Amino acid sequence: MPDQTTQNTGQVDELQQAIDSIAADTQQGSVAGTPMVDMSEMPLPPQQEAPKTAVETTSNNEQVTTGIEIPAAPAPAEVKVETPVVEEPKAGGFDELKKQALGELKTLAEKVDLSAEDKFDIYKEVITETGDKSCLQQAYTAAQGIADETEKVKALLFVVDTIKKSE
Repeated sequence: MPDQTTQNTGQVDELQQAIDSIAADTQQGSVAGTPMVDMSEMPLPPQQEAPKTAVETTSNNEQVTTGIEIPAAPAPAEVKVETPVVEEPKAGGFDELKKQALGELKTLAEKVDLSAEDKFDIYKEVITETGDKSCLQQAYTAAQGIADETEKVKALLFVVDTIKKSE
């Protein structure tokens, strides 16, 4: 029975023969019938800079490598954000819309079921924004129906002040 050393030596010899055979084929330009490619004509991939190692000096003036410095990430590309241009409506565009909405509010205030406070707020807005005092009587009637006395006082005071300004 062969010992372990003899068996290992045989395996080493086989490996050496295989290496020699590959080396001979490589020198001839082929390996196992496969033609060799001329690497000098192949484009190389882009090279990246190798990371730099950090070196520190100890108290004994010995230089010790402490690790790898990670290069800083490249700055993000500048992003341009375009602000949309909003065209203003033609002169009086919003004013006309506001007048129409207030006119509708004035008409609807009596038709829908609203609290006295909400009705008064609508009439107050119409009077303040349009100067239309034709709904002053409805504002006064709504003010009388406000349950909270503090709010009722403010509402009635508005009616009185509006009447004073129109005299």
